[in-house]
Amino acid sequence: MMHATRTWLRALVLIVVLLGGWELFWRSRGWSPSIEGNEESWILARSLVGPSSTVIAGTSRIQAALDPRVWSVATGEKPPIQLAIAATSPVPVLEAMAADSSYHGLFVMELLPFYAFEANLGSERETRKFLDAYERSRVSPAMRWEAFLRTHIPNHLVFRRAKLLPHRIYASWRAHDLDPPQSFQREDRYHPIAFSDDVLRRQAVRLADTIRFQGLIGAAQPARGEALDRILTRIRSSALRIIARGGRVAIVHLQACGARRFAEDRVMPAAMYWARLAAIPGILTIDSDDVPAIARLQCRDGSHVDARDAPLVTRKLASLIIKQAN
Repeated sequence: MMHATRTWLRALVLIVVLLGGWELFWRSRGWSPSIEGNEESWILARSLVGPSSTVIAGTSRIQAALDPRVWSVATGEKPPIQLAIAATSPVPVLEAMAADSSYHGLFVMELLPFYAFEANLGSERETRKFLDAYERSRVSPAMRWEAFLRTHIPNHLVFRRAKLLPHRIYASWRAHDLDPPQSFQREDRYHPIAFSDDVLRRQAVRLADTIRFQGLIGAAQPARGEALDRILTRIRSSALRIIARGGRVAIVHLQACGARRFAEDRVMPAAMYWARLAAIPGILTIDSDDVPAIARLQCRDGSHVDARDAPLVTRKLASLIIKQAN
């Protein structure tokens, strides 16, 4: 019995040493832990929303630009709960919070018109998958436990990142795709992106595509006429329901840069929607063009601010929103 115990202990020590060495190897090459179960982390974040919580909804732009910890330090309040989802419409999240009769907090919605005002509502359907998953998790302890594990374990262990998993690492190596990513997602769903010059050079082909943006423009199905009216009416109705309960609503537009901005402006000109949003009684609207400190910043991939600029963006937005919302 003693011999068997020693054998198991040796095996355990060997496994810990091997995994520890593997972890340290990848960390030494610049890799850092990151949350990769995006739906699972969203479920956990949504479960933290209380009646008076500050909630952030939107796209990857606000995920990269707004650091909840910096917001908390700047405002002296609890960190906001980040419910943004890349490349989706935040309108269903706004409607869900409006439907929650107990919610009367500050709701900050970053609006990317290309997704929010889509005629076929494809971006909304993606958002609803997260909302549906959250509703299922409320009646399934197993699903909540799985969400917890898939969120917290990768947050501490680099070798659990998708490209470094045993069944994927060879393919990643063959594709010369084992350089440390320039972005990571924290446990609070903040997702900063560091744009090094070296990374931008390696992305030259992708940047050339960004300059043209023919795919973006060609695939766009912007809402017009009654379809646009319906979306704007839904936003207005939901915002007013939150405000009527004593809550506050802010709508933020983080502008794109360069050719990406040209494409977005061509697909969905601000003249079609921004004044109508600003006319909703009781809400605050912020366009990054109207905030000089933010308007000067580069979004080097055409869409997201650099991680080094995120604290500044966070402090500016927090100051504007808290000051005017109060």
